Amino acid sequence: MLDIDASKYGLDDETARRIREHLAHLMDIPGYLDELQARVYLHTCLFQHTIGVSGCVGEIGCLAGRSFLSSFLTCSQAEAGLAVDCWDSHQFNYDIPPGTTWPAKTFRRDFEANVASRVPDRELRVIQGDSTTLDPLAMTEAVGHRRFRFFHVDGSHQEWSAATDLRNAAAVLAPGGVLVADDVFAHLWPGVSVALSQMVASCHEQSPLRLLPFAIVGDAVMLCRRTHHKTYSDFISKLVDGDEATARRLRPCSYLGADALALQWW
Repeated sequence: MLDIDASKYGLDDETARRIREHLAHLMDIPGYLDELQARVYLHTCLFQHTIGVSGCVGEIGCLAGRSFLSSFLTCSQAEAGLAVDCWDSHQFNYDIPPGTTWPAKTFRRDFEANVASRVPDRELRVIQGDSTTLDPLAMTEAVGHRRFRFFHVDGSHQEWSAATDLRNAAAVLAPGGVLVADDVFAHLWPGVSVALSQMVASCHEQSPLRLLPFAIVGDAVMLCRRTHHKTYSDFISKLVDGDEATARRLRPCSYLGADALALQWW
């Protein structure tokens, strides 16, 4: 299923080995990312190198690193990864009802150990705390004033918090960058879909800066600027066309004013 051809992306042997190992042991890392999503994210990040899109990768809501690694593994020596999460600082998890506590499932040390054991030689920056208190400047400063070619948002799922995280992530994208909004269709978190819709609508319909969805993978929506929408749409279409089993799960659709390709695991 969507096998990664090292020669197609010009991968060195070590990077190719790390990606194979990550996919083979994906479910050993606690988290919610499924294998289809991991493969699509990896393919997309590797494709970016082939079209000259460069920059760091970032994630809000990292847990133990399953999804973060699915972009960080593609970083070159000149790129960095930014991980933002509250982890066991529960006061910053706005999905927890007031007055209740949850046992910590994942600590920052678990995340850092998982990343270090799989990608020990790439630059990692970590921010533990409330993602909604960050702004675009703080996020770019954390990685040496660089921008992001891939940013995955899976923080707190309240409408206001998702809106803040999505807006900040969109603001730090590099030219040709991809924003992934997770849990958009999760029935427990309707605020995420509202936040995403409002963010897209806040930019003029014909503006080249408007973010448009090009792929929907499970509950995650992948978006890019209008300038690169056809490039990424064609890439996903060709990627899936080459894999018969995955192609059966593909459904063209229209979402938030753009043509997109929806992929489901089942």
